Amino acid sequence: MIFEEYCETLDEQKLAAIAISLCEVALFNWDHYTKNNKLRYKDTIAALYHEVRPQLLADTLAEVKNIYSNAGQSQTQINKLLNEFTDPLVAIDDNDWSLPNKVQKSFQSIYHLACGVEVKRVVFGELTHYLAINQAIEAIEEGNLLSETEIRALIYTP
Repeated sequence: MIFEEYCETLDEQKLAAIAISLCEVALFNWDHYTKNNKLRYKDTIAALYHEVRPQLLADTLAEVKNIYSNAGQSQTQINKLLNEFTDPLVAIDDNDWSLPNKVQKSFQSIYHLACGVEVKRVVFGELTHYLAINQAIEAIEEGNLLSETEIRALIYTP
């Protein structure tokens, strides 16, 4: 069974739990980067500078965990956090903001994790949690944060 098929056999809670665990590890790349770098980029169309809050990813991850631990809670806060990702994601796509790949994948993995809580459960034909898992794994591998065995343990442990 390929990994995508395995993910399709899991219920949303289990898939979210795996994505959360991996995103928690990937967050280290972001935290390390924010300590030594400004999170600022220039929008080349409007010629304006924008800054990203260093705590955006940690706040988003904490809110996702809160929503899954308190099923049925309001999603107002997660929607506000998702809105904070919009301009930086466009800047990345437009090459206005360049991040090391492991940092960018950490950023995108937590964004897609949050999308899985919100209405967008499918992006580019893939479940958002599956996408978050793949991006987090790439960030973890590039950052040498866990071994392949440790990653597998997070994914396949019941």
